[in-house]
Amino acid sequence: MTLENESYLVLSYELPKWQILETLTPAERQVLLAVLDGKSRKQVAQARNSSIRTVSNLINSAFRKLGVQSRIEAAAKLAVQVPDSGGKSGRKA
Repeated sequence: MTLENESYLVLSYELPKWQILETLTPAERQVLLAVLDGKSRKQVAQARNSSIRTVSNLINSAFRKLGVQSRIEAAAKLAVQVPDSGGKSGRKA
């Protein structure tokens, strides 16, 4: 089995404003994108000048709206929203 013609999506670029994200409030979107970027809930809370509990509530609300239960599922759901650019959006492994 060869993978030379397979395209891979790499989430190492700035995430565009996908339509699915427009269902979230600005706060939910900001927090979700921050945690998907690898930030901890504590780091996000400090950056937003809010409590960890508030950040957790925003993440949980975003997850409910997206129909996911984890960061991995959220990232995967957002990844499939990337418009097709002829295989140029990812890297081959």
